[in-house]
Amino acid sequence: MSDSSASFLCPISYELIRDPVIDPDDNSYVKNAIEDLIQQSGISPITRQLLSIHDLCSNQALNIAIDEYHDPIQPDIESNSLPINVHSSEITISTSYTN
Repeated sequence: MSDSSASFLCPISYELIRDPVIDPDDNSYVKNAIEDLIQQSGISPITRQLLSIHDLCSNQALNIAIDEYHDPIQPDIESNSLPINVHSSEITISTSYTN
């Protein structure tokens, strides 16, 4: 597993983080996993400091990063090319004929 994909794993469940939340110390978790742990112990599994469910915020940046990592832009099957914005002045057409 690459370092990038390892950073997408929840430190509690060791699963790919879906529905990510972040704590005040910038640690991200699967929402249900950290909420269950907080209800049981009331402490952060990383810092061992008091932690409340109200301290957690949705981590949309991580959610987007995970989606982009696991679902990269797929090539256009019909043209076998990636979607790219190109201005018409940047296109050059050349033809060559062979006899």
